[in-house]
Amino acid sequence: MDFLKKHNLIGEYLAPESLIAKLTPTFMENQPMQWVSGLYSILSKKKTLLSADVVRKTPFVRCEDGLYRAAYLQNGSAQLFVRKKDDDAETTNLFYVDNALADELFCNLIGINEPSEETYIEKSVLAAYAERKKNRLDIGSLAKDMERLVAYFTSVLYKDEERKRFIELAKSIPFVASKRGDDCIFAKPSSLYFHSEDLVAYFSGTTDYEVIDADLLYAIEPTMRDKTYFFLQNLGVSFYPRLVDVNRPSNQAVLSSLKLEPKSLRVMDNGDQIIADKEFDGFESFLKSWNVKSAIAFYNMLSKMIGECGAYFFRKQLNGLYSYYEKAKKNRTEEPILHTTAYAQLFKMNWLPSVNGQEISLDEVADATDLDEKCYLTDANKQVLMFFGINFDSKLLNLAPEQRAAVLLVNQLKEMGITENDLQALLSGKATISYK
Repeated sequence: MDFLKKHNLIGEYLAPESLIAKLTPTFMENQPMQWVSGLYSILSKKKTLLSADVVRKTPFVRCEDGLYRAAYLQNGSAQLFVRKKDDDAETTNLFYVDNALADELFCNLIGINEPSEETYIEKSVLAAYAERKKNRLDIGSLAKDMERLVAYFTSVLYKDEERKRFIELAKSIPFVASKRGDDCIFAKPSSLYFHSEDLVAYFSGTTDYEVIDADLLYAIEPTMRDKTYFFLQNLGVSFYPRLVDVNRPSNQAVLSSLKLEPKSLRVMDNGDQIIADKEFDGFESFLKSWNVKSAIAFYNMLSKMIGECGAYFFRKQLNGLYSYYEKAKKNRTEEPILHTTAYAQLFKMNWLPSVNGQEISLDEVADATDLDEKCYLTDANKQVLMFFGINFDSKLLNLAPEQRAAVLLVNQLKEMGITENDLQALLSGKATISYK
């Protein structure tokens, strides 16, 4: 062949891969299907040819939508796929080979395979929700998608990079069937709650919250329900009122309410402060519609939140972050905000249910018996008392209200340094008591 070219006995020699590279979508679209099928059949006998990089990047492979594309993009990533056997999705961002023309051998040789589960979930399952092409009322289909997502999450649970990437992707897409009031919608998981009687009581003053559609959870295969709850919790779906991040403006009123000390700030960066506050979702409406039932409900959920992570870590979750540029410093300074709105909501506002059925603040509680008995009758709820530093003495429960008041008064006097002997001497008129 080189001899023929050297002596100009032929005009040009085209290598088979160069010939394939000259094929265009327009040319292929003008060929009858029998011709296209025959081309693929001939090429299936040329293993080396179909593995050539230039051939794999030539747009001559017919897809299910009737268009011709290359098996691989110029950057080397796969563009075409063989449809999975269990894939009946009508909506997808994946390009599938037309199997009626391109047989399995042809696809294998040119490197066209089924999409990985990660690719399929991103480009097919979640893409359908992102593009709003799923039927909200088709609970069976939604449950099938959820089971697939749960299965993939379980498979990458101990693979940090894959798990984190998947969680971030899933958090960004409204794919969970949910309800807000009477409206059926799709929502991002981080804005959702699981249904519970305590949450219903807590949010009784508003409809501005979303819960997962119970029909969706019931449609999940029973053996996968626990894994589904675990998966959704990892995406931010909560059983309890969530702590919400709130960016506050930098002004004296905000700094004062959060008890932030004045700073010597760089003049040029005076407006570049970040005050990341925390507050409980729905707490304002909870206070406005307060009743004993809703207060006990919040108390119960607070007990579970503390129990799941411990009092120390729960207290840290209440903290916010104050970030600013200090004078004469190049780097940003960060410090925790201890007295956040969430802290004030728990420790300063009137939400605790008193023994008389009224709302009171923590400052008005001298002993656990000042609270509704549901706040201390169970061991689980007693950890809230410990978190707040409320004294609980079971012996007081058997006393009459007047007797409890007398015991509490004696205890308070002891704290002031007045002993029982001092009291007896005072009552007998034999002594006087002075204290600071």
